Order: sequence, then C-alpha cells, then structure tokens
Amino acid sequence: MRFLPALVVVALGCGGCGGRASHPPDAAPRADALTIPDAAVIDATPPVRCLAPGADAGAPGRAKIYLVFDGVSLGAALFDDAVMNLSRSLAMNADIPPYRAMDVDRDTQIAAIVATLRTILAPWDVEVVTVRPATPPYMMVTFGGDAVTLVGGPVDALTRTDCGGDTTNDVALVFDGAGPSPIDVANLAASLVARGVGVSPSAVAGDCTCTKDPACATGAPCAFGTSVATQPATRCNGAGATQDEQDLMGVAFGCAR
Repeated sequence: MRFLPALVVVALGCGGCGGRASHPPDAAPRADALTIPDAAVIDATPPVRCLAPGADAGAPGRAKIYLVFDGVSLGAALFDDAVMNLSRSLAMNADIPPYRAMDVDRDTQIAAIVATLRTILAPWDVEVVTVRPATPPYMMVTFGGDAVTLVGGPVDALTRTDCGGDTTNDVALVFDGAGPSPIDVANLAASLVARGVGVSPSAVAGDCTCTKDPACATGAPCAFGTSVATQPATRCNGAGATQDEQDLMGVAFGCAR
C-alpha cells in the first residue's frame, strides 16, 4: 500500500515508501466543526473508554460516516465539504466511478466492507450509512476508481489528517486498488475516519492507524489501541511518541449510547 509522494506529510517522508493514505495537516477549524480539546486538556483528564457498543447501539449516531460506492463527481477545493462534493485532496475535478463495477461479487464485497467498518466503530457514537444524510455534518468516504488516473499516483487512499481542527464534512477517497480483502478495505476506511479527528498514523500491525505495507493488510478487523507508537515523520504537531487512540476517538465522538 502506497501514498502519493507529492502529498506525503502525515504518511511518508519519501516517494516510493509503503503506506496507505496521505495529506497535509488541516487549516483553521470551521464553525460547524466538532470541538476537540487540545492535547494539554486531553492529557489532564481521565481517558475516555468506549470498549463495547452501547445499550442502544442501533440508534442513529451523533457522527455520520457516509460511504459512497456508486460513483460521485467531486470538485477540487481548498477545503472539504461533503455536502457540496468538494475535496481538498484533489488537484482537479474528478468523477469517481462506481466501486469495482466489473467484479461479479461486488455486492458481497461492499456488504463486507460496511459490516466490518460498523463493527470497528461500534464502541463510539458513530453511524455508518450508505445513503446521503439529509442534513450535515457528516464525513464522506468514496470508494472506486484508479488512483493513477484520478490523482496521478499509485495510492490506496487519499485524505487529510485533521490535527485538532475541522472534523465535519470531511471527504476521503479509497481507490479500487485498496485491499487485498474487503476487511482490509474497511480497516483502511477506519483509518481515514480516525485521521478525520486527528489520530496520527502508526506502523503497528493490526492497529486501525497502521500505514505500512505489508503489516497493515492482516485480513482481520483492526482495533484502536491505548498506547500506540506514532510515526515521527507523519504524526500531528504536538502528538507524542505514543497515542491513546481510544481516548482520542472517545473525545471526538463520544461513546455509543
């Protein structure tokens, strides 16, 4: 799994190295962003632990993650706006085609991706949907297309890490080459969701923020850890050598109800 070298700020420090998703840190937060305390505030409070789905885990979540498998036209912009189909990760406008449209088992793959991502994110107040929400805010993750054709490089995914800033209406892209299994694609999507709330990349096999190939492609659902080593060249400014990912996710999303 590789990154687009021109955008490698939170993923890699060199072209051709292994990885999964790339993007520079975020701009100033917008008015509709979720509030994420800075590192000093988080460190001074007990960690948030959401280790299991809530009693009403099927209820609509506070945060919406909208998965797009049937194609969408995205406009290049200086900021993400899932509502307006704008992406700051693109250099030019792009039509994202349907995900793996020629695969005979496409529907089975999509069902496995959705189910796995919902399982991974079940401890938090997050709702994974495949129909566009009626109202914002929500994050949009698109699936489909050839990375070289769309963004000029052989990457698996493209997004930005929101280092303590804007966490709503983000847009992330997963390309047809991601994998190898639907579970690995879901793990990659979980990584993109975490990047959207400022969780830095790691190189720990089985962790949802793993960004080094082949360690990341385990074929099993990933998990968020409590003391995970970050990558020095790609961590958010102010992030330490290790991060409590469960705490960061809990602070950002809250526990499932």
